[in-house]
Amino acid sequence: MSNEHLVSKSEQNVTRRVELLRTKTFMHSLANELGVPHTGYQLEHVFEGNKIRGKLDGTLVRSHKYDRFFAGKTMVGPATLNIIKKHSNVKQSLSIYNSAFWKALMPAKPDSDAYWIKFFTQQRPSLQLISLVEDDHNRITLKHSNRYTEGKLLRECDLEGVACAIGIFRAQRPTLLLGNIRSVPKALAKMLGWVFMNSAFDQVRDDIVDLLHLEYNVMNADIGIYEQNFISRVAYRIDVLVDKNRKYLQLLCDYGFSKAWMKNKKKVIALSEQADKALIYQQLEAYSSNKKAPPKPYPDYKDYTWLLEKVFA
Repeated sequence: MSNEHLVSKSEQNVTRRVELLRTKTFMHSLANELGVPHTGYQLEHVFEGNKIRGKLDGTLVRSHKYDRFFAGKTMVGPATLNIIKKHSNVKQSLSIYNSAFWKALMPAKPDSDAYWIKFFTQQRPSLQLISLVEDDHNRITLKHSNRYTEGKLLRECDLEGVACAIGIFRAQRPTLLLGNIRSVPKALAKMLGWVFMNSAFDQVRDDIVDLLHLEYNVMNADIGIYEQNFISRVAYRIDVLVDKNRKYLQLLCDYGFSKAWMKNKKKVIALSEQADKALIYQQLEAYSSNKKAPPKPYPDYKDYTWLLEKVFA
């Protein structure tokens, strides 16, 4: 068996794995958006209820394909996708399903600049400013990462921003300087901690981080090395960071940030990551327990007061 065949087989396995993760996330997102239990029967009842038949003994005859979607055993086909698209209340789920995030996880030649340039040109302009640049001959080329890339990515924290971060690292990895090689993974780890707060990812987030780590070396699966100030160094799974962010956000909302979060999530995220999020968390926990909050080290320190002023400026 040739090496070319082995590589091709490996790529096929990764592609199938990504598609199954995509399908599973899609199903959970649909259940969230429709407000129904996360079961195959419930989604089948919503989208193809006319095909469910009852027998005289009370049992139901149905396809069970949505059960297989939830279980991560089969992928959504074009016919089923068209049926789902006809429903009026699933725009958010379709946005997740059609996100560039899944393409960023697919196999690609690491030195294929043309592949990644095409990938980035299909993203929104604010992300293209981070990933692409024109050379002296007005040709679009890949933009090299630097110490500012992390902050720029964190200001674009949503699923498309995560896709951009993954693409930047994979496209540039052979040429990344030692000083910059941690900038993008650090941003990516923090972004995933926010984006994966969407419960549609609860069943797949560990698998996605493992895939990024094992297949592409995009970032270490030990999330704690990127967030040592906010979570324990030994708390290495992504769910620890997601849960801590959920508690952090709940504390913010308890203290008047609900409207700001709904109006501009990316602004709240970017400023939170620019501040000392760990100290803000401790301060809000103290406020909620009527205890004395820990002091900030110096007057201009980026604590809860700083965040409050910046968010509502």
